Amino acid sequence: MTIQEFDLFKAVNIVADFADWDTTARLNHSLRAYCNYDDSEFLPYETLLGKTMNIMSGIISSLSYMHLSIYQISHQDLNEELEIEGYTEYDLYRYHYIVFSHSVALLQDLMFKLTAEIFCLNVPQRMIGWKKLEKELKKYNLINIKQILEDFYKCFSKHIDKRNGFSHEGLLTYNALDNYYMTYIWTNSHTIDEKKENLYPQYTKGSNDNVELLKKTKENFINELKLLATEAESYVISLCDMCFPKLLDQVDIDFFIEHGDNLKKLNNMPLNKHLEKLGLLF
Repeated sequence: MTIQEFDLFKAVNIVADFADWDTTARLNHSLRAYCNYDDSEFLPYETLLGKTMNIMSGIISSLSYMHLSIYQISHQDLNEELEIEGYTEYDLYRYHYIVFSHSVALLQDLMFKLTAEIFCLNVPQRMIGWKKLEKELKKYNLINIKQILEDFYKCFSKHIDKRNGFSHEGLLTYNALDNYYMTYIWTNSHTIDEKKENLYPQYTKGSNDNVELLKKTKENFINELKLLATEAESYVISLCDMCFPKLLDQVDIDFFIEHGDNLKKLNNMPLNKHLEKLGLLF
């Protein structure tokens, strides 16, 4: 399941759209009637919905770039122009992995931000550090959310560290691509004497053993990234499952009274449950 297919995300998206229409209507009315602009200010829940949807847009983009990186690795081969410029398959795959690891690190930041925004936690609005966030999560007994964020870091810490190393030092190594690196080093550092036995045919570029080894290496690399992308999506959905009910609780009941009939027609299960909880589903 993708985050866009998640019913609770659809529910929040629907509510945000209705709230956006309300805001637009107030703004237009205010401008036409030359009212005081104070009448056009966002209501607190409208502001929260807007911020939440902006964060979710970033989360969806991060997940999308992770999948796009995998697609590029799967389908993009080293062309003659790049080879002439001195690039290798190793460079190509590392480049796309850099995008992948940056997306992972950004995803963690956005998950922190989503949590802090919805639960009104006392942390910096930008560059939220784990220690301050953890303190707030403990303070409000948000243990399940704390566990999700900790599990995410355990799963992706290696890739976040890779991203940080590249961002600050320009260095990037990845064990899953060692066979490409060894091929590059061996082929460029040794002259193969046809009269002598080649002790490392698997690292000699162009040999049958090397072609097969690099094919398996690429497949394993792609499968590893695919698994990570699926895991990332799962963690995001788990976090949203914890956060979004709290978000809906912060929307004024008058909003649901006004739009209840239209919301019922959409037959979204999480919205129906929320309307039922408010006594508006009958």
